[in-house]
Amino acid sequence: MPWDIYHQITEDDWKTFMMERNKPEMLVRREKASKSALQNKHPHRTGQKGYVRKRPEWINDGRLPPEAALTLSSGSSSVTSSLTTAPDRFKKFRSVEWILAHQVKNKEGKWEVDPNDKEAVNIAKMALEYIEEEGKGNISFTQGEDALTKAMGKKDHRGRVKATGGVNVGYKVAFGPIDRKLWREESLKIN
Repeated sequence: MPWDIYHQITEDDWKTFMMERNKPEMLVRREKASKSALQNKHPHRTGQKGYVRKRPEWINDGRLPPEAALTLSSGSSSVTSSLTTAPDRFKKFRSVEWILAHQVKNKEGKWEVDPNDKEAVNIAKMALEYIEEEGKGNISFTQGEDALTKAMGKKDHRGRVKATGGVNVGYKVAFGPIDRKLWREESLKIN
């Protein structure tokens, strides 16, 4: 039993914990959280570190350029970014960081997007193609759109943005102030 393994837990503590966890409102909450977790079709492979704390590792091993070091947290970085705003940084590195966060080491010790997640492999491939095309000037993206959203086939939810490496990183922080007129026009096209 848990109190045999973790000596700071008593049998009474465990019983109290189990009673709390099995209350009807907690069971409803757990079910809702389970359904929400199933919506994450492409879980990242960063472990508990997340994007912000993995970024220095990606820079140190050469998979991400030093200018990507800008973070949204108050933590300090030894590398200064030449990008002046968070939206500039997100626009340039978000797709690449999403790809890095979905990589695993293969048998040869090289990094690749997890081959077991075929959809993530396809998204990564398409995102890299869009990045290349944008670099050549062959395509451009509207507000709230980048190589990752294009590869995934849908824009980010306005309340939270994928692959940003921060808590409560919303649309405005990631993509800059919202052009309401453009947003409305885009919404009308979709509906």
